[in-house]
Amino acid sequence: MVKLGFVSQLPFTHMGMQYERLSDGGVAIYKYEHLLAIKPIPVSYPKDLSQVLDSQLQSSFRSLLCSVLYDLQTRMDIACEITQLQTYNKAATYLQLKQANGLLKRAQEDCRHMGLYFRPLVLPLKLASVADASHATASSSYAQEGGLILLCHDSPLRTDLHHKILAADIPLVGGLSLIHI
Repeated sequence: MVKLGFVSQLPFTHMGMQYERLSDGGVAIYKYEHLLAIKPIPVSYPKDLSQVLDSQLQSSFRSLLCSVLYDLQTRMDIACEITQLQTYNKAATYLQLKQANGLLKRAQEDCRHMGLYFRPLVLPLKLASVADASHATASSSYAQEGGLILLCHDSPLRTDLHHKILAADIPLVGGLSLIHI
């Protein structure tokens, strides 16, 4: 196993990210201390949540979103929701403020073991590409799209399958494709 200076001296914190060694030799990266330090915006919600926020609450809304946005480096599970809320940075309503406070609460509830996990890899390896997209909704005129490229262990292909694999790039259901290396 190759030791990379700072990686062999785990655990440590750098730029708010906690790095630690896993029991299987892998590495985990978390940012939950920063996330737990963020406070929700205290506000009394009016009956009509479609009212536009005043300038002070609008500034607080932006600060909350940017604070949570910093944690996206290790929390891809909240990426879609936080980016959708960022479209209201100039003219948010009480509804978006309530959604932002709710997002923060959910993100903080399950943050202790949410992060990036880098497990030791065993040859042979494969690249797996996962992509998905949504559609426009009543509150947006555009779709959200996302993609992941993963490096992972590859088990030998099964020969008892009922179909033949004819190419190295194999398209699968839901935008998943495998590239064998």
